Amino acid sequence: MAIFENLDLQDLENEIWKDILDYEGDYQVSNFGRIKSLKFRKERILKQNKNGEYFFIDLWKNGEKKFKLVHRLVYEAHIGKLEEGYDAHHINGDEEDNFVENLESKEHSKHLRDHNIGKHFSEEHKKKLSKNHANFKGENHYFYGKHHSEKTKIKISRYKKGENNPNYGKGISNQKIIDIQSDIKEGILTQIEISKKYNISQSTVSNIKNNKLRS
Repeated sequence: MAIFENLDLQDLENEIWKDILDYEGDYQVSNFGRIKSLKFRKERILKQNKNGEYFFIDLWKNGEKKFKLVHRLVYEAHIGKLEEGYDAHHINGDEEDNFVENLESKEHSKHLRDHNIGKHFSEEHKKKLSKNHANFKGENHYFYGKHHSEKTKIKISRYKKGENNPNYGKGISNQKIIDIQSDIKEGILTQIEISKKYNISQSTVSNIKNNKLRS
């Protein structure tokens, strides 16, 4: 059984637990990458999900759910808070290995470059990484114009921009905009993945990225 599949409350040998930053008293993360909930005075190990290459967990605070990358939680709890513009990088290239010893801080641009170089990755793996990290715009976007008639393309060009988008600014709280801006800055999820995560249009994500919609 892989570490991330082990939901047994009993500590593993040499496993160390620390509070998750900003969730002290509610959640903990171990140096092995397991997540524990302390809420409601009942400890339990949380099941992790996978989004592309990375494991993530949803944490609750003040009635609001937030998406968190497990390897980043491990790094910031056991090593220290990541500086702005830096990512938690898997040293051995295995995104399932969230042991603290396998994590290091790396500048975001270098992190992307290392993934794109992909010296130790298969072609299939590199394609997945490229989709996770790429930030294509307009005609360079890999979905642009695919399977659309000319009439549909004209409609898309009219409605996807700024205030003309039917979803522009609707039902988006300031905190959600801040969370989306954080996801955009991390560069791990594509705009389409972010739009699905927050149940908003991709053009709204683009508006937030381009500061057309601010908190």
